[in-house]
Amino acid sequence: MIQKKFPQNTHISERQRIGQLAGIIGIAVNACLFFLKLTLGLLSNSVSVIADGFNNLGDCISSLVTTVGFYLSGKDADTKHPYGYGRMEYISGFIVALLIIITALSVGKFSIMRMLSPEPSMLTTKLLFAQIFAIIVKLIFAFYIHVINSKFDSAVLNATLKDSLADAGVTTAALLSLLTSQFTSLPVDGIAGFIIAIMILGAGITSFKEHLDLLLGNSVNKKTIEEISTVIKKYYVLGDMKALYIYDFGPEKQVAFLKIVPKVSPHFKETQNAIQNFTSQLKNDYNIDATVYWDTTHVENHSTKKKQSFTYINYSQNN
Repeated sequence: MIQKKFPQNTHISERQRIGQLAGIIGIAVNACLFFLKLTLGLLSNSVSVIADGFNNLGDCISSLVTTVGFYLSGKDADTKHPYGYGRMEYISGFIVALLIIITALSVGKFSIMRMLSPEPSMLTTKLLFAQIFAIIVKLIFAFYIHVINSKFDSAVLNATLKDSLADAGVTTAALLSLLTSQFTSLPVDGIAGFIIAIMILGAGITSFKEHLDLLLGNSVNKKTIEEISTVIKKYYVLGDMKALYIYDFGPEKQVAFLKIVPKVSPHFKETQNAIQNFTSQLKNDYNIDATVYWDTTHVENHSTKKKQSFTYINYSQNN
């Protein structure tokens, strides 16, 4: 799907500002929850609560990486990186996914040890309300991320959203384990911790795959082709699109190469104006720098001599 672009010189700075703000809020929220859960988990001797707390610590580090990633992705293009630093957002998301996976493995190991050597845990009123408070906070934070990401469609923020929802589920599982452990001798605490680890691991693997695809490059999907084809149809002289290649250098920098068959000679001023207007529209509406090729048999200057050509004209709208 083509990502709609907001007005130039405001969209990029706004995306960077909002992304960094979300990261800072994430650092503050997860740091507070980590210290709260770690303290109460140690006092109640609950491995599931401690595991949940370390999950928040991992989220805190992930939010720090997200903040740095948004900052670096907003840097201006230079001679060494002419297409900018937009992919730093993808790289930061990739690192966040790895951190989530590492956290899951650590929590899983600790939980297995507790299942093999179970210890009784205590449910206090403070711990009960602390867990309920943590669930509410995580759901509010997830809703906040959902609202801002509906505008920017950031893969990193999408991973943060999924992780926050998973955290709410993790904390709920920890709370349920505390409640049930009061009525059974089974190592419910360790089992809950292991389930939490699996949930965290699932979120991490999903995020890992998504960001790996972004870094490796995805194929052009059908919806993207349809959207560009719709734009082309607005310009009658351009005819049909025979090929489309899109290179993703970050959420704010996409480069496209199109091969089209104009209905009249590509050397006519009418055709060249249409191509220039078409590439300008892709730049203005979708933030895509487009370069158009044409491949056609045409008659030039009313000559009967026909030419089979694959001509290149660059109408890229560079910043």
